[in-house]
Amino acid sequence: MSEQQLEHALIPFYSTKVRGSGIGLTLCRDIVEAHGGSINLSNQPRGLEVKLLLKLPS
Repeated sequence: MSEQQLEHALIPFYSTKVRGSGIGLTLCRDIVEAHGGSINLSNQPRGLEVKLLLKLPS
């Protein structure tokens, strides 16, 4: 992803695809955060890395 795409990737309805809705990553973020976690996107030499951090139930 370009830096601009990476900056906007989690914004609702942002898409670089002609037929994209722009809700996929946003929906993932909302679900993860609703469970007390977080999502992090970063460019790596082999491509985009998506990290999901979730808390273990107590």
